[in-house]
Amino acid sequence: MGLLGACTAPAPLPTPTPIGAHQKFSGLVNGAGKGAVVTTVCPGPTWSGRTGHAAGGQTVAVTQDPTGAGDTGTSSLVFAEPQFSATVVALGTYDTPAQFPTTVEVPCDGTGTVAFLQCFGIIACSSGAPDLVKVTYVNIAD
Repeated sequence: MGLLGACTAPAPLPTPTPIGAHQKFSGLVNGAGKGAVVTTVCPGPTWSGRTGHAAGGQTVAVTQDPTGAGDTGTSSLVFAEPQFSATVVALGTYDTPAQFPTTVEVPCDGTGTVAFLQCFGIIACSSGAPDLVKVTYVNIAD
């Protein structure tokens, strides 16, 4: 007896959950909140304080987390900002990874921070709290 007719359709992907006001969240870098690693591409000689760019294919995201340090306050967006660079990625849904910026100067090696902010620039807010995710930068060009 053959296997014809035994195929089933794949389950539909879950619908992304929109970020709403007054919700607790945690930031994720490459899927991790603790122990997050960002790979960089910094060819050439190494020196203390050297900066470069993140390798492509890396992500930032937020997840709804009742124990998370972040609080959206009055905002329905969260802004991921590597190294307090003024370059942000706006996130409007939970658990939906977005591209980590590759144009921002970050440390080639060592540690740093990606801030997940409840407000940025013209998006004013009077409440809420950011989540600061500590990351380790690892140069893959050495």
